[in-house]
Amino acid sequence: MKRLDLWLSICVTLIVMVRDAIAAEGLSGRRPNIIFVLTDDQGYGDLSCHGNPILKTPNIDRLHREGVRFTDFMVSPTCSPTRSALMTGRHEFKNGVTHTILERERLTLSATTLAQVLKSAGYSTGIFGKWHLGDEPERWPSRRGFDEMFIHGAGGIGQSYPGSCGDAPGNTYFSPAILHNGKFEKTNGYCTDVFFAQAMKWIESTKGKQPFYAHIATNAPHGPLQVRPEDEARYADKVKEPNVAKFFGLIANIDDNVGRLLKKLAEWNIERDTLVIFMNDNGGTAGTRFFNAGMRAQKGTPWLGGIRASSFWRWPGTLQPADCDRLAAHVDFFPTLAELAGAKLSDQVRQQVEGRSLLPLLSNPVADWSDRTLATHLGRWPKGADPNKFKHANCSIRNSQFQLVSVSKDGQKNWQLFDLKTDRGQQTDIADKNPEIVKQLETNYDRWWESIQKHLDNEEAVGPEQNPFKTLFEKQFAAGKSPKESERTEGTKVKVADTPKKAAARKSNPSLEKITDVPGLPRVLLIGESISIGYTLPVRRLLDGKANVHRIPTNGGPTTNGLKNLKAWLGDGQWDVIHFNWGLHDLKLIDGKHQVSLEDYEKNLKEIVSLLKATNAKLIWCSTTPVPEGDLNPPRRFGDVAHFNAAAKRIMDEHMIAIDDLFEFASPKLKEIQNKADVHFNSEGSAILAEQVAKSIEAKLPSRK
Repeated sequence: MKRLDLWLSICVTLIVMVRDAIAAEGLSGRRPNIIFVLTDDQGYGDLSCHGNPILKTPNIDRLHREGVRFTDFMVSPTCSPTRSALMTGRHEFKNGVTHTILERERLTLSATTLAQVLKSAGYSTGIFGKWHLGDEPERWPSRRGFDEMFIHGAGGIGQSYPGSCGDAPGNTYFSPAILHNGKFEKTNGYCTDVFFAQAMKWIESTKGKQPFYAHIATNAPHGPLQVRPEDEARYADKVKEPNVAKFFGLIANIDDNVGRLLKKLAEWNIERDTLVIFMNDNGGTAGTRFFNAGMRAQKGTPWLGGIRASSFWRWPGTLQPADCDRLAAHVDFFPTLAELAGAKLSDQVRQQVEGRSLLPLLSNPVADWSDRTLATHLGRWPKGADPNKFKHANCSIRNSQFQLVSVSKDGQKNWQLFDLKTDRGQQTDIADKNPEIVKQLETNYDRWWESIQKHLDNEEAVGPEQNPFKTLFEKQFAAGKSPKESERTEGTKVKVADTPKKAAARKSNPSLEKITDVPGLPRVLLIGESISIGYTLPVRRLLDGKANVHRIPTNGGPTTNGLKNLKAWLGDGQWDVIHFNWGLHDLKLIDGKHQVSLEDYEKNLKEIVSLLKATNAKLIWCSTTPVPEGDLNPPRRFGDVAHFNAAAKRIMDEHMIAIDDLFEFASPKLKEIQNKADVHFNSEGSAILAEQVAKSIEAKLPSRK
């Protein structure tokens, strides 16, 4: 009988596991639109749905009521650490993020971000509000996978610290100057209203074309509590402390904007196609003195009150509203959205990710979920200090039931143990009664601490003499000009600078002239637009004596032009290698629309590839080079290149065509090799591109007998 009971138990367990796996698989690759709202310094208790007796948040409460609610969701004690974990799927220390300032807030450039992964899966990506993972241009979100960038600098509007971390000078929460795709814009309105309005404007322009990821990260209700008077007035007579009234007013304004967002999704008829996620980035601050949902401590501590966050996932018609009490965390965000998007992760990215996909729990909130340990450390040790001396200062490690906490001013080990199932407020230390549990958790903590040491690459970093945002702001708004005056002046300069280029383009270009073949050498054909015209001559020089390098006799233009002329360009000659590209002209904006839509571009390119394959030449696709941020003439959008390149890559991968990724090759060097406010490259840049192109061609040349 006992053996029968055992087998029955095993069978039931297997059935449950299979059921949960099938349910999760049903969500995998569903590719919804995704909107992520992340607030700054709002605590778990700063919501009416979590029991706050004064604060009213009806719209965020609606997300709670209509979504899957993770009731034991862990984040980091402060903001940059949480944001880096969300963006990478691993603990912040492994991203080099151990602080919020002093270069220690910068996300390592070696990490792959969630935005990059979603973009690779065909998503359009936009960020609105707070970034706080590096203010230097190479660390901007526009270089980390976001097509649309609308951000303030530093950890808050108006902040400035020594080194790289700083916002535009003179900024306040009212009508701040915001960095929009590489150029500052003076906004008109309250910051939270501005961020949501810009996000909704972008969503409206993007919806229906491809799935989108909108990252709306408010800087509110973070201090200095610059609140609209009408919002402060909502709570001025309801709480005694003026700062709490301001803090609640900031949250009320966020809630209003969430309501407007949900209303728009319904108006656009996309709410059943859209997953909306709401979180806060760390424990509470000003509001904890009034209500803290029964938890101990606040932001900047390893106690539950410093690291427990709201996590609501609303997707009408797909996710069934329910509480989920399984232990989850910020590191799970990346793998969850990647799986939802159907993204294919490289081995390197898989090794990066420490978190788990939450899809089994989103499908079934009571699904089996193996226990885990999660480590927390405040970081923030003095600049230049040995981190090992602070190993046990403000840290914790926990599993689904117990949390081991050490808080000490001198960094000495001071472990306390709490049973979170029976003592959520962490009032009774049970370490002495449970030495084996302490030992097990401490062993896990020691192992974790050793694992992060090699990743602390910002500890000795030296920042610039002036904040990059300030440098760019002063350069753009030079000589005391207002933003509008500066924009008008810069616009005039761009137009004047374009005139000689247009005139020069009409002159004879030796790159376009026919060449005479050297007998016995392989024949190569370059097909492309003006960028390829620029590198044609240096490619010929680099391959002199190795290949006859021809090119089409004109600018290749958009794919429509390619289809019209390709047969004539191919001629009757036999080609050994064809290096080709289209995209820069297709994504050109005419009356606000692409000259060739992304859908038509993909269709045209498929037909072009069929024609090229018929030549039996070895084919090399060349990705479209980056479009610089800012105003261009003719107009193009910085983020569109990634979408067109992604469409082309899908086609090339399907046909197993080699890719010469000039986009990735050129991106780190743009400042030195690309003309200012122009898609074209300077002579040095064309020569550098030529080296890469020649290298890719030479690898495909037939061996000489």
